[in-house]
Amino acid sequence: MIDIEYLKKKFCATPDDPRSYLHNPFNLDGHTYCTNGAVFVRVLRDSRFDGCEKNKVITAIQKLYSGLVVDESRFAPVPTLPSIHEICPNCIGMGCEGCDNLGYFLDLRRIKCGAAEISNEYAHKLAVLPSSQIMLPTENDKPIYFRFTDGDGFLMPMGPLKEGE
Repeated sequence: MIDIEYLKKKFCATPDDPRSYLHNPFNLDGHTYCTNGAVFVRVLRDSRFDGCEKNKVITAIQKLYSGLVVDESRFAPVPTLPSIHEICPNCIGMGCEGCDNLGYFLDLRRIKCGAAEISNEYAHKLAVLPSSQIMLPTENDKPIYFRFTDGDGFLMPMGPLKEGE
């Protein structure tokens, strides 16, 4: 079984995010969820999170699952590019305001994933989950379903590039 603390670190919002309701996992309908608003994962319920703040994204999550139609023929390994984390020159990897306290800059390159594009940073987070697979989307503006051993979730695709980007 996957470690919920690992999921919290990788998929919940960071403490400096003003949306405090995204800082910790929460429980709903027999599952524990971790989200930062752009991606969420769910695993079987962990009672340590029974008392966490009820999350403002519950309605959105319920809507996604109620409309989910799993098409086994569209599952594929999560696509990734080699990861490039550029160490922040201001803090030399220690974390500062300029790099959102990460110590490095996020890899925001886009990867084609079915009809959509996803961030390489998120692709790497999903790809390391055990036996992760993504259901290749047929539209470019809908959340993308993925699954892994003991869990699943949704990832928001990247929006269209603006002129000059």
